[in-house]
Amino acid sequence: MKVYYSEYLQLDKVLTAQQPVSCKLGECMHDEHFFIVLHQTHELWFKQIIYELESINKLFITHRHPLAVALPRMRRVFEIMKAILPELKLLETLSQEQFFQFRDFIAPASGSQSYQFKMIELILGLRNLDEELSNTDHLNEKQLTLLVSTGANLSLQKQTDLYLKEFYSTYNNNFFLERLPSYLKHLHDCGAIFEVLGSDIKDYQDAFIVDGEYEFGEAKFDKISLQSALICLYACENKNLEPLNHIYDFIFLISEIESVFKSWKEIHAMVVRNILGFKSGTGGTTGYLYLKDRINKLSGSAFAKIIYQHDLLIKI
Repeated sequence: MKVYYSEYLQLDKVLTAQQPVSCKLGECMHDEHFFIVLHQTHELWFKQIIYELESINKLFITHRHPLAVALPRMRRVFEIMKAILPELKLLETLSQEQFFQFRDFIAPASGSQSYQFKMIELILGLRNLDEELSNTDHLNEKQLTLLVSTGANLSLQKQTDLYLKEFYSTYNNNFFLERLPSYLKHLHDCGAIFEVLGSDIKDYQDAFIVDGEYEFGEAKFDKISLQSALICLYACENKNLEPLNHIYDFIFLISEIESVFKSWKEIHAMVVRNILGFKSGTGGTTGYLYLKDRINKLSGSAFAKIIYQHDLLIKI
């Protein structure tokens, strides 16, 4: 069977998917085509990110030692997210005047309605399902089903926590508990992000208790188990030893992906401000102010905080 380039990529479908609304209304606005292509490109990358992240989550269920396969996929997600950051800046080639030529034609469509973007937030554990379902009027039945099923699954943070708890059990527990007092002292001395009330093990366990949240400023983080936290800290201290190096690399990538994800949202908010000013968004939101509020409420993983916490420790 011969497969040629355009057939393999189904280019007839892809390259005819750009249908400016202004043209359908008989007033073709040149810049709307660019606006569509940019957003479609992002949605294709979002699809690939979801594909990789969902496969990683499955690895934690089906493989006893998932990190060897998961790490290259996590790196790919990280590199994809880094690559699409500068693409956002392309929106700045669209002036406010050019955007407003077709803005009213596309209302109430809005980037805030991207269900794939919401799925990425859910998989990473940066949002909970209730938040994402607060406004679903724009979703069709298939999209809503995908969003609900994604939210019903364990997030990547939860999967990682469970894996590290099991990993902990393969070591001599006393090995970590003997080192706990020195960790607690360092954490207290450097003003650790995780609140520790004293040097008692129970206090430390309370700070990482599962099924709770830890608040730091305006951000909230899902808590992780004491065992998982200790493994992470020890992996930070011994990042060149196998298999701890895989653990360190994985939690480091989680923290980097979250950082890039937040940068993406911040750049997007600034671009929207530059184009819209403080006018309302096409989807009926408050535009720039809505996007800034979403950034401020963005959750983060405890793993990212442990990486940061360890960096504080080595500086004191």
